[in-house]
Amino acid sequence: MYTVIIESSFKAWHAVKMPNNSIEDSHWHNWRLKTSLSKSSLDEFGFAIEFGECEKIINLAISKLAEKNMNTLDYFASIYPTTELVAKYIFEQINSKLPFQDVLLDYVELTEQENCRIKYSPQD
Repeated sequence: MYTVIIESSFKAWHAVKMPNNSIEDSHWHNWRLKTSLSKSSLDEFGFAIEFGECEKIINLAISKLAEKNMNTLDYFASIYPTTELVAKYIFEQINSKLPFQDVLLDYVELTEQENCRIKYSPQD
């Protein structure tokens, strides 16, 4: 099995509702994203998954969030954009655009701030 891991970053704002029902002030993070994809074989050129093609798909997914207040996006209209839900959103966006045969999106790992990250995969 070959695993391709691509790291990206973007800046975006959010505010979440806390367990005590308080709502944070809107604030930004320099989010860091790690995307893991796997494939069991190589193509005729020796690639499992070509980095550039994956980066285009990942960049398209995060461009919908970058430089925006995520609370204003339709996807988060009825929920607060916690890091967990943002990771799920990114996973869904990437997974829905994968044109590659026999490629599995293993997980996305989203870091909100140093030492605070979420790993999302529907397989876990």
